[in-house]
Amino acid sequence: MTKRRFRAAAVQTLARLGDFDYNIALATKYVESAVRQGAELVVFPECMDTGYLFDSPAHCRSLAETLADGPFIKALAALARKHSIYIASGITEWDPAKEKIFNSGIMFDREGEVACHYHKQFLATHDQNWFSFGERGCPVVDTDLGRIGLLICFDGRIPEIFRSMAMQGAEVIVDMANFFAMDQADMWGPARSYENGVWLVAATKAGYERSIYYPGGSMIVDPKGRVQSKVPYDTHGMAVSDIDLDAAADKSIYSTNDKIADRRPDTYGIMALPYEKTPVCGVADKPLIPSKSVTKVAAVQMHVTDETTAFDVLDMIDHTAKLGAKVITLPEYAFSSNYILKASEAAALADQTSAMLNKVSAIATKYECLIAVPSVERAAAGLHVTTYLVGPDGKEMGRYRKTHLTAEERQ
Repeated sequence: MTKRRFRAAAVQTLARLGDFDYNIALATKYVESAVRQGAELVVFPECMDTGYLFDSPAHCRSLAETLADGPFIKALAALARKHSIYIASGITEWDPAKEKIFNSGIMFDREGEVACHYHKQFLATHDQNWFSFGERGCPVVDTDLGRIGLLICFDGRIPEIFRSMAMQGAEVIVDMANFFAMDQADMWGPARSYENGVWLVAATKAGYERSIYYPGGSMIVDPKGRVQSKVPYDTHGMAVSDIDLDAAADKSIYSTNDKIADRRPDTYGIMALPYEKTPVCGVADKPLIPSKSVTKVAAVQMHVTDETTAFDVLDMIDHTAKLGAKVITLPEYAFSSNYILKASEAAALADQTSAMLNKVSAIATKYECLIAVPSVERAAAGLHVTTYLVGPDGKEMGRYRKTHLTAEERQ
């Protein structure tokens, strides 16, 4: 039976390169401390068994352990069994069947058995010196603590990993990390939790390992992206927090939209294409001429209100273009005094769209700039929330119909 509340601990420490005895003793100390505080899930950082910054692939291979008889792995399994808790940790794994070294994550259940086994999928620069790309996908497992998914460090920078687990019903994501930069803790972790409405328990290292500096950033984040507990940077310790699984069931955006149910995967086809088949392919390999690669852009923060008219908005666009902006965009519904439109107001705005586009086109032509104009479009199928892109010749270059509508817009 799933418990709807439990306590988790994310450990922030520093493994010693190649010293299994030291790392086992360190893990033991933190597990015992977490248990005293009531934790039922304890998470350790990436490559906690061996350290991370190896001399060479051969050095990495000499330290990598197998799931069957690795000393650190067996020690964690015994600790999980002894205290009847879940323990997750990053490990350096040798797979004898595949003859590959993986940057792996392992989670043990209360019996000391493997509950989940994960391979890091997005390998950072250092990773590629030693590890093979992960081959186990995005596993999510049922436990008596809820549905839990694992990922490792750089995986958290890739939105699709979190989303794949969320779509499998994950309630808690465990991240075993070696954060190199503070942005992952400060920004990406909370962002991924909020995007998907899931808990994040992230454990990372702090200190220096040879030439690498780990700032820290171990934390527990709730499904609204709020950090519930965090270890200060440059210190060792644990982030401890109670996990309320019911909070992960709330996927609402405001009061009436849902960040999962309102998805429109039929519009996302390009995401499943190999990189070589996408329009962005090769962009990184094209040389840049700095003097020809800089463009002044502007976001106009002005719209129709009780004090301003559509002509005031147009005047602001004209002035912005006069200052040299070559790409200009306006707020949604800039030519309406309301930001939530009734059906009659949307229809009225649609009737004004053509006239407004003509005026914007004159500005675009005068200053040879691009202007994005959000409005409402009337079509055979009804009304659309549409943004028009007007080019420097005053002609429409393209239009975009809003893919994800608010509950009010659907009406």
